[in-house]
Amino acid sequence: MKAITEVTPQNKLVLIRGRKEAQATMPVFIPIELHEKLKQLSADTNLSMKEIVDTMIRWAMDNLIVADSDGRHV
Repeated sequence: MKAITEVTPQNKLVLIRGRKEAQATMPVFIPIELHEKLKQLSADTNLSMKEIVDTMIRWAMDNLIVADSDGRHV
């Protein structure tokens, strides 16, 4: 499978346009405004919303820092 993302030196996630593939879905509850942005991004990139959300979550998990309420990293 061809990679659909890359990360720039500024840690920006880049989605590479592709073709939508039919996939099974799982519900994710997000605000309507965010859903609308994802829907538009899906149309702009020709990637499914599932692919976009999956890619963004994986990237976020790989780049996540967990901190205590006082700011110390856990």
